[in-house]
Amino acid sequence: SNEEQEALTSYLIPFLNFEKHFPLLPGAKDMLTHANFMGLDEEQLFSVRIALADKIRMSVEDLKKKKEIQKSLEALPFKDGDKIAVLGDSNADDMGGWFYIFKHLVEETRKDLKLQWVNHAVSYHNSTDLLRQASRTIIAEEADWYFCAVGLFDCARLDVSPNRPMIALAESWENLAAIEDIIEK
Repeated sequence: SNEEQEALTSYLIPFLNFEKHFPLLPGAKDMLTHANFMGLDEEQLFSVRIALADKIRMSVEDLKKKKEIQKSLEALPFKDGDKIAVLGDSNADDMGGWFYIFKHLVEETRKDLKLQWVNHAVSYHNSTDLLRQASRTIIAEEADWYFCAVGLFDCARLDVSPNRPMIALAESWENLAAIEDIIEK
């Protein structure tokens, strides 16, 4: 139905990065496999991803016009050749979201910098998941800069237990402190 197609294209495709959820699955990096899994043909999936890229381009064009954004971009502490990695949940994994907008904004406005960008954010992950994957995301990456955007699913509450978050606040803080320690080593 049209409703299902709208839900799929708006709420699932931007966050469903098979290669992150299932890195060892054969076909995890193949767009045709992704499309088939979602009941689409490859052209339909490609069209949705083009629309996401267009959304990013439009956002970048709007942001480039703002003087305060230009000043902030000029003040970025990045150096040529730096590697920037993002860790987190759906907030950072969204193919049309802030990380990709920021990446393209920096690439278009700071042509003096050739940066490497790595997005290790995985939709629906929490701080415990992030900590569990630290050896292949933080330690193996050896990035110069890390952005950490996690916590959305730490504080999520299930309808069967509405008085308890998925991850207790103290544990979230401990996880974030451990992640910061790993990054600083």
